[in-house]
Amino acid sequence: MNRCNSFWPSAAFNADKPFDQLIREHLAGNLLPATDPRRQAELQIGTGFLVVGPKSYIEKNKLQFQMDVADEQIEATTQAFLGPHRGLCSLS
Repeated sequence: MNRCNSFWPSAAFNADKPFDQLIREHLAGNLLPATDPRRQAELQIGTGFLVVGPKSYIEKNKLQFQMDVADEQIEATTQAFLGPHRGLCSLS
């Protein structure tokens, strides 16, 4: 699949992909089974938003880096579905 990640949502919408399937692929496409290499590439493109965002690559503590990345992914996902107020419930 030669589409850029930014075109993936549009392509999914134009293909009348059901919303629940679109979200499942967007959040965990790389973990879903694929029947062929083209489908596998399509599923992996959907998860591209998980790697976009601020990252502190100078963090020396590997566990802290992993937790920061996970926190950023949770923040992006909850903002998309619940709005910008998850930070009010955060302990950090």
